[in-house]
Amino acid sequence: MTDTVENSQNNQIFVHYKRRYVIVLLLGLYTATNYFQHFEYAVIADVISSYYHVEVDAVDWTALLFNIGCFVFLYPTMKCISKFRFHTSMVLATAANAFGASLKLLAIQNSYFIILLIGQIFPAFVALFPMSLPAILGANWFKSEHVATVIGINNAFTAFGCVVAFLFPVLIFNELQTESEVSNALFWIEVALAALTTLIFVLTVLFVREKPKTPPSFAEQSRSYSDTNHHSVKDVARNKNYIFLLIIFSLVMSTSQVTTIVLNQAIKAQFDRSKANQILTIAGILSIMSGVPASFATGVLCKRCKQYKLLLITSCILLIIFLSLYTFGLYALNVAMIYAFIFLSGFICNGQMVLIMDYIVEVTYPYSESTTLNIATCVGSIPGLALVPAATILIRWIGAARANLLIVFVAIVNFIFSLFVANDLRRQRVNDESAQLIVKNKRPIILQHGLFSSGIDWIINSPGLGTEASTTIIRNLTVSNNLGFALSLFGYDVWLTNSRGNAYGINHTALDPHKGTSSWNLVHYGQGIQSKMFRKFDYGSKNKEKYGQETPPPYDLKNIKSKYIAILHSRNDWLATPKDVNFLRKEIRG
Repeated sequence: MTDTVENSQNNQIFVHYKRRYVIVLLLGLYTATNYFQHFEYAVIADVISSYYHVEVDAVDWTALLFNIGCFVFLYPTMKCISKFRFHTSMVLATAANAFGASLKLLAIQNSYFIILLIGQIFPAFVALFPMSLPAILGANWFKSEHVATVIGINNAFTAFGCVVAFLFPVLIFNELQTESEVSNALFWIEVALAALTTLIFVLTVLFVREKPKTPPSFAEQSRSYSDTNHHSVKDVARNKNYIFLLIIFSLVMSTSQVTTIVLNQAIKAQFDRSKANQILTIAGILSIMSGVPASFATGVLCKRCKQYKLLLITSCILLIIFLSLYTFGLYALNVAMIYAFIFLSGFICNGQMVLIMDYIVEVTYPYSESTTLNIATCVGSIPGLALVPAATILIRWIGAARANLLIVFVAIVNFIFSLFVANDLRRQRVNDESAQLIVKNKRPIILQHGLFSSGIDWIINSPGLGTEASTTIIRNLTVSNNLGFALSLFGYDVWLTNSRGNAYGINHTALDPHKGTSSWNLVHYGQGIQSKMFRKFDYGSKNKEKYGQETPPPYDLKNIKSKYIAILHSRNDWLATPKDVNFLRKEIRG
């Protein structure tokens, strides 16, 4: 993969790799196919029930398995990501996704419904990975301000998978009459799904990597050396901003679930059957498709606006307004209002989920995104278990329009909680503080190499590739580089001197290493040892011609006026002994 270097306006020097876009695409495709499998049978429950000769309630379990997976596999998912990290976790998730899709090829016969359920278990039990991996991918490979965009792109793939699940099977199965036609349609759908998911798995193994060679931002660079492994869930539980965002996120998820799931009941309760099916189809598509532009728009907005609290409060107010107008559209039987405001309500709900996920990453930094977002997803699944049945009961008792006031009330509660969340953007604050260091430290610095070395010794490792032993600490920020790169990264104007030719001077008119500079330097060092003086090269009889005097003139070290000088030496160096180093230090100080 070709890599590019991107320098921001603050002179931050980080390498960003084009491979990251491939990984975003593969993660998005995995997410889309996982969500497609979530709904592929539930949306044609009547067809599946008739074909496999089971109750509709049994077909519902093909979707409910994903809810169960969120609860049962919360801890295993967190442990998997914590232990095996991003790359291995994505490989395992795509493998389970592909294996489940392939297994369902064996369930085409109408007596094998149990095999179909077993096939659903595998994608269902990795259903949490699409929620946690995007934030980790964003943190590992992208600038901090781009993490929300990565989450938004993946959320758009989620919506795409849902739309295909709701549209594609319906368009096919509406025209089918016989069991053989249904069997043939199921077979080709599963063949296509198995082929696509298997391809995604293979490409994941080939192209996905854990992290780039160098960190993409100051925040990720700093976190790589912070002690996050000893943080416990209790530490995060004490973070009141995280708790408030958990509540808000769970209520936003439940609002979206109630709106989508009871849409069928709400529309059919208000309109005649002849109109209801068309209205239901269009309204459902608009509600789901709203997630695509919302995800992209929120990602761009989070990048440009650092006032997450203001964005959250504003979105809560807009959601109250749009849900109220949607409810009024149901009451007034106004189809245009239903279409417009169910789309806008879905737009805000999906945008809020992207915003809150990025907000959670910010307020819990440097704690692992996989843990905080997996907990959020698990908690977010709880309110819907109560609110969906409650909405269904209310529609029967008081009608669809009045029952819809339930989600308006939930939106108002969300607004109240949003007032208590602080704009604590910890990750972005690390980046800003590091950028300020760069701006302040615009000073030149000269690095002089040792006796038998050259200037290349200060940059022998490429940026970020230093070993643990060569780690350099500058102002409490850890940079795993040689000193030359470290100082440059923090804004110093670095000059590398050479007292002899090196490999980069080959064929130079004066500094070619083969022109004898190294040998003359050794002679000069010997002269210094013999005379015990810091003076220029002794040309003997030619001194008069070179210097206008019989002896070489001394170097006047008192002319070095800099207040900041560091002399690096080894205590056991037999050539540059501590005695000689102390002599040099005294001469410089004068």
